[in-house]
Amino acid sequence: MNLNIFASRLTGTAEIPPSKSHSIRAIILASFAVGNSIIHNVLNSKDINSVINAMKLLGVKLIQKNCTDSSFTLEVIPPKNGLITNLSKSDSAEKIITVDAGNSGSMLYFLAVIFCFIPNKTFVFTGDASLSARPIQPIIEVYKQLGIRYETNNSNNKPCLPLTIFTGDYINKKQLDNSCLKLNMDGIFSQVVSGVFLATSIFGFKTHIKLAQVGEMPYLKMTCNWVEELNIKFKTKNFNDGIFELENKSSIKSFRKTIPSDWSSASFLIAASVITNSQINIKNLNYNDGQGDAEIIRILNRMGANIKLEDNLLIIKNAIKLKGITIDCAEIPDLVPLLALIACFADGKTELINAQICRFKECDRLSATCNELKKLGASITEKPSCIRIHGRKTLKPACVESYSDHRIAMMLAVAGLAIKSDEPLVVKNFECFNISFPNFISTMKKLGANFIRS
Repeated sequence: MNLNIFASRLTGTAEIPPSKSHSIRAIILASFAVGNSIIHNVLNSKDINSVINAMKLLGVKLIQKNCTDSSFTLEVIPPKNGLITNLSKSDSAEKIITVDAGNSGSMLYFLAVIFCFIPNKTFVFTGDASLSARPIQPIIEVYKQLGIRYETNNSNNKPCLPLTIFTGDYINKKQLDNSCLKLNMDGIFSQVVSGVFLATSIFGFKTHIKLAQVGEMPYLKMTCNWVEELNIKFKTKNFNDGIFELENKSSIKSFRKTIPSDWSSASFLIAASVITNSQINIKNLNYNDGQGDAEIIRILNRMGANIKLEDNLLIIKNAIKLKGITIDCAEIPDLVPLLALIACFADGKTELINAQICRFKECDRLSATCNELKKLGASITEKPSCIRIHGRKTLKPACVESYSDHRIAMMLAVAGLAIKSDEPLVVKNFECFNISFPNFISTMKKLGANFIRS
């Protein structure tokens, strides 16, 4: 599907979907809990369905209720006495289980770590073309330290999907030092570190982790918050030095939770309002729910926007004039494509620094962002770990590529709203937006966006 976008002004109040990051963590933890859990306001998307299907493979029942185009309530029913007990009683015969992670990097990096502690199984992790091109070396480094047998495919002399792991006992005693699992990790891929945190919480052992660097810190903090809300405590939690000690001696208890709204999705509406000089409101946003992309408010206000959050209502008013600034993107990589677009409408130079992790997302987002914005006439330069934009150039419509990346696709759709022309901007292969924001088109149309599918 292609999407044709015409210049538009926006007005009104919008609601956005639930957080994908919170939804994935909740489903995994509920599946390994003892007792039935209820999760309200789960994101209704392809990535979430991939996680649900993976947990069903282990014998968990997951029942969707009150479904809308963007959310549903999920009842999670593990086997009697819990999934851990059920798995520990499984026979010793090796069973092959194929886990299709689809497009979800979070699911792959989480479950490839968690599942390696499930006894006497062979797991084969697969994914779509985009996920199959993403690096899995950070997972391999964990396996090497644990002594896990694995096989991978190879592309350009780098390991890639399919990834096959051969599990043994829960934790082979020879892999432990004084009953403590000790891991040294690079840390730039926060999802693998989160996978270790989750595995420790689920399987009930002590872990000491030393990170060479702490990448994407807000996502690590989100995982820590989930773990701690389930009464599992960190003995040491030092984000500055990258040292973590975590121990859980009891089973995870079932829970009832409501997933908060997604700041990553809200950022597209915020950007659209700012660059079209429109006034809109967004409901049900909480600045303190652990999502790093909430930082977009402070960043855009530094640039000259007029954005306020009052009683969970985000109010975006007309900006007088935007100015270019330097933005450290180490903790907000998902915002990089949008910030590059917004910078095109700001006076002066904007630099998006420490953004190298963006090269390892659904596509190389630094390259994709620069390539497609250049087609629109932007003055933008790509560097190994940053993007430099000289703003206030007049953008023009063009036919652009989504790279089958939901964030690139929606960023370009937002761009089309601010291009003053009778001709549309056309985003090819736009259907990937369903991965994180399934009602993006209908939400934008309600605000006044002139979108036409073709």
